[in-house]
Amino acid sequence: EAKQEEARLKAERARIEEEKAERQRLKGIRRTEKAVAAAKREKVRLREKERELRVKTVQRRQKEFVMHLRRTAREEELLIDSRNWVTRETLDSRIERALKNPRELYDPRG
Repeated sequence: EAKQEEARLKAERARIEEEKAERQRLKGIRRTEKAVAAAKREKVRLREKERELRVKTVQRRQKEFVMHLRRTAREEELLIDSRNWVTRETLDSRIERALKNPRELYDPRG
C-alpha cells in the first residue's frame, strides 16, 4: 500500500509537472504573440507618422508655392502701379524744387 501511495504521488507530481510545462509553453506562445502584435503596432505607427510627415511636407510646399505666386503677382502689380507714381515731368519739377529749397537730411549737431 505504501508503494501504491508512492506511485500515486509520483504520478501526481508528473501530472503537475506536465501541467506546469504546458502552462509555461502557452505563456511563451502568448508572450511571442504579444511581441509580434506590438511590433506590428509599432510598424503601423511608424508608417502613419511617415505618411503624416509626407502630407505636411506636401502641404508646406504647396503653401510656399502659393506664397511665391502671390508675392510675384504683388510685385508685378506694384511695378505696373509704380510707373504712374512719378512721371518725367513730375520728377523734373521735384528736382528743381529741391534744388531751389535745399533741406538738410539730418541734424548736423548730432
